[in-house]
Amino acid sequence: MPRDDTRTALVSLAPMLFALAVLSALGLVSVRAWNPGDGQKQIVFLCFGVAAALAAQWTSYRKLLALSPIFYALSLLPVVYTVIGRYVPVPLVHPVNNACHWIFFGPVSFQPSEVTKLTLIMLLAWTFRADPLRQSSWKVIFRTLAIAALPLALILQQPDLGTALTLLPALGAMILYVGVKIRHLLILALLGVLVAPILWFSGIDKDPACTICPNVPVLRHLPQFVKHYQRARVYAMFSDDPHVLLVTGYQQQRAMVALGSGGLTGKGAGNIPIGRGIPEAHNDMVVALIGEQFGLLGVAMLLLAYGLLFASGLAVAVAQQEPTGRLLAFGMVMLLAGQMMINAAVALRIMPVTGVTLPFVSYGGTSLVTSYLAVGLIINVARNQLRRRTF
Repeated sequence: MPRDDTRTALVSLAPMLFALAVLSALGLVSVRAWNPGDGQKQIVFLCFGVAAALAAQWTSYRKLLALSPIFYALSLLPVVYTVIGRYVPVPLVHPVNNACHWIFFGPVSFQPSEVTKLTLIMLLAWTFRADPLRQSSWKVIFRTLAIAALPLALILQQPDLGTALTLLPALGAMILYVGVKIRHLLILALLGVLVAPILWFSGIDKDPACTICPNVPVLRHLPQFVKHYQRARVYAMFSDDPHVLLVTGYQQQRAMVALGSGGLTGKGAGNIPIGRGIPEAHNDMVVALIGEQFGLLGVAMLLLAYGLLFASGLAVAVAQQEPTGRLLAFGMVMLLAGQMMINAAVALRIMPVTGVTLPFVSYGGTSLVTSYLAVGLIINVARNQLRRRTF
């Protein structure tokens, strides 16, 4: 790309880059406050993330999307490997909190489902490379579900409900953006509402004396789709039982206390006496750490930075005339936005704990690198759009 075009691209994407700087800074400060050692690792992860975003610029997104079926298939292989590791012993995989999400290479771990989310969005953008508005509404829906079914099923088998949930807003937004009729989406939503009670009440817990798991005569013979620990997290959201708040609901309850203790301006950077005692706060509850350090103003800054990031990404999508570039940018924005909203909802006790990271802020190498890679693809779309206009 000519130097003048590169400079123009950077200027036009300045709000996005500024938002990334704010989010990354808030993340580094919060992770370091919770654990200085993890803070140093986060700096290394951040460097890899920036490198990933730059690597996404080496070739046009059109060439990358042409290879998306291969990327998609390759990304599924390590996910399948982790699922196998859940049932039989395999090298490099072992359960963490009764789930096999990770592949461990000594002190370094890798969560393959994070990469699969990106390749799924890329494949969908490539699949609808023809004029999407001319395609049948039901055909778009069924094709999307067919492509997404396998990765969703594998991720749920790990099991990792949180990662699966982050895909749903992006998938729904993409098929809506393609031009699917609203009434067709409402039909799907109605089917979901009808099936949800069956999923909730199906199966029976291993402990017949369990008081929160169902034992419905007809449905008890079905598999237990909602596991005991997931059900316990849902009940904990609405419970004021001191015992529940000290066990299942402890993480969210303490996060709310930490968030509220920051007041308007917070206690100062690195000062998290309450947040330091929250399990995995630098992952799941990093919003609480930001609120305790920087108060309501800090949380507002966090949300404004995300708003600026997503608005810049949507502006790239709207400016792109080619369907594949438009869908790629839009899909990546919605993937990041959905993940952000789920994490914030958990920290605010609106949703049960799901183990979803906050993009660019939470501790974690795979999450941080893939988030930057998603932004790198959005920038790739923007730069190549500028190049096309130049000629």
